[in-house]
Amino acid sequence: MASRIEATIKDQQQLLWDVSHELRTPLTRVGLALELIRQAQPEHRERLIGKMERNVAKLNGLLQQILDFARLGGNADMVVEKKPVLLGRLIETVVDDVGIEADAHEQTIKVVPWRRDVVVEGAEELLRRAVENVLLNAIRHTPAKTDIRVSLSADDASRLAIITVSDSGRGVPADELPKLFTPFFRGAADADEPAGTMREVGRRRPDGVFQADPPGGYGLGLAIAQRAFQAHGGRITAKNGEGGGLTVEMRIGFHEYE
Repeated sequence: MASRIEATIKDQQQLLWDVSHELRTPLTRVGLALELIRQAQPEHRERLIGKMERNVAKLNGLLQQILDFARLGGNADMVVEKKPVLLGRLIETVVDDVGIEADAHEQTIKVVPWRRDVVVEGAEELLRRAVENVLLNAIRHTPAKTDIRVSLSADDASRLAIITVSDSGRGVPADELPKLFTPFFRGAADADEPAGTMREVGRRRPDGVFQADPPGGYGLGLAIAQRAFQAHGGRITAKNGEGGGLTVEMRIGFHEYE
């Protein structure tokens, strides 16, 4: 019991350190921009204000992901309001939403047709965000002019629906696979990627402005996806494909076919 409490405290301390580290950079940039604005000529102030706006947007995006992650960190029963959700229709909506980012980088999201839609009991928005995070991760790490494949299948014996997302990227080193769903984890591929080659992904704000995540992401998207499926009694796993790339499988119990 004592060792579990100690491990929990250690994990929370590490998470707080990671959050502080992630917040420090954009906050420092905003502070520097403010100082420069005081000294700048009027014609240069607009450019500095633009820098401040971009870093404030990054802070907002990071804080939203931290809130999502924290919301899923406690008692799952308190955060999941379940209702019938058509999983296939949800996937189609997410694919349509992230199509803008895929098109911008000359990627094609290929949806493998499924025989029948399945009905799951869950929080639709939570599941939608989880599937979107997995797809955005694939977009970020997939080269231009390649495909990302999405499929939905159902196993009658286990009564599990399986969403599979496979990309055409470099895959993940074997020793990093167990860490993929760790908060703030970024693999060697993110660190080694030459400047300007990472896929810019993010979300549309209500005003229509695209809010980009930083290169390599915040390292929270897959962790949020994992917790979302765990809150539904499901699970999410990742493995390298035989021909390269990464395959992520999301499993969740289903009740019936549409």
